[in-house]
Amino acid sequence: MPASIVIGKTATSTWQEWSGPNGTGDKLPPAGPVTYASSDATIATVDTGTGVVTGVAAGTATITGTDTTNSLTASDTVTVTAEVAVSATLTLTAV
Repeated sequence: MPASIVIGKTATSTWQEWSGPNGTGDKLPPAGPVTYASSDATIATVDTGTGVVTGVAAGTATITGTDTTNSLTASDTVTVTAEVAVSATLTLTAV
């Protein structure tokens, strides 16, 4: 499921292997270590071991995980946006 995050915030990756095609059948544990990569590190970086994604600049990047033992891969997209102000306050101080 695609994620949307703000610059400087993070999203987590959840890796799951299945006994059937396209995420069907029984859930299985990973056959080996899973490594993660970002299609565009100028938009979003990803910790290669944990899959934690960090927004760097506005845009969209594809995050891919690969089980290094059986070469299964899966990908999803992350959209990074700039945080915008949605309210303001004003405080008056007597001098």
